[in-house]
Amino acid sequence: MIKTCLRGTALSLIFLLSACDEPATNRSYLHPAGTLDFLIEATKEGPLLLKIQGAAFDMDQAAFEDEVAGLIAGAIQRRRITVTTDPAQAPQPSLYVLMTFNGGKSLSGQAQCGGKTQGGSPRGDDARLDVTASFCGNDARYATVSGWVEKLKNRDDEKYSKLIEQIARDLFVEQKQDK
Repeated sequence: MIKTCLRGTALSLIFLLSACDEPATNRSYLHPAGTLDFLIEATKEGPLLLKIQGAAFDMDQAAFEDEVAGLIAGAIQRRRITVTTDPAQAPQPSLYVLMTFNGGKSLSGQAQCGGKTQGGSPRGDDARLDVTASFCGNDARYATVSGWVEKLKNRDDEKYSKLIEQIARDLFVEQKQDK
C-alpha cells in the first residue's frame, strides 16, 4: 500500500516537472461579448490581417510571418479562416491580430492596439520565447493573450507551434468565460 502511494506520488511529480517545459498562456483581456463575432466580421470576405513585431528565430522575416500565419489559420477550429500579413489582401484591415515576439514583460494589449509597442530580437537556442497577441479593431482591443515557452530549441521544436496555436485559440472565443 505504501509502495503504491509512493509510486503514484513519484509519477505525479514527474508529470508536473515535465509540464513545466510546455507552453503556457494567459488571457489578460477578453471583450465581454467574446471575439468570435468580430472574427467572423473580419474574415467574411477574405483573410484576417496579421501584424508581427519582433522575431522568434533568426530567419527571413517574410518566411517567419508566413509560418506564423499558417499556424494561426490551422488552429482556429470553429471557423475556417485564412490569414495574411499583407494589408492589401485583407478586406477588413481595421480588424487585425498583432503578435509581438520578445517584446518585454511590461507589454500591454492596450498599447499594442494603440500602436505603442515593438518586438524584440530572437534569443537563440534553449531560450525563453515570449509572445503577446492582441485582436484589435482600429484602436479598440477585443482580446489579449500572452504566452511563453521555456527552453525552446529551434523552430522545429513542437513547443513553438503549440504555443502559437494555443494563443490563437485563446484569442477567439464565443463569450467571456468565468475564471
